[in-house]
Amino acid sequence: RAVKAAAKAEGGAVTRFFHGTTRSAAESILRGLRPVSTSTGPHAAGSFFAHEASAANALQAASHWPVVQGKVASTGVAVVEMTVPNATLEALRAQGLIRVGPVAGMGRLFPMETVFSPQVLDTLTSSATFRLVPPSF
Repeated sequence: RAVKAAAKAEGGAVTRFFHGTTRSAAESILRGLRPVSTSTGPHAAGSFFAHEASAANALQAASHWPVVQGKVASTGVAVVEMTVPNATLEALRAQGLIRVGPVAGMGRLFPMETVFSPQVLDTLTSSATFRLVPPSF
């Protein structure tokens, strides 16, 4: 409740993120985030990973993830753009439910990743907007 109230009070400032995945998974995300990720490294299973759109090469990095993970060839990639009210992000960060850092094992090849813990998926589903954007390689 506090997160939703904070988002409404913000008045429109937002941050965009890119999440690369398969076409079928992208369609599922458009219907609502679910804690389905299992290859999460040090993060909780079900975490949602994305690159902040303002980062250099964020769209390219998101586009490459499904290929790097061996899920699909480049022709099967979909990228979901998630737009989140900044007030929502700040409230979630204050609770320690969002982490930003380098992609493990990728050095400087990929921009920083934002990891949303599974506990915030319902909040993101209700407060963010989602749309498909063309991948970029």
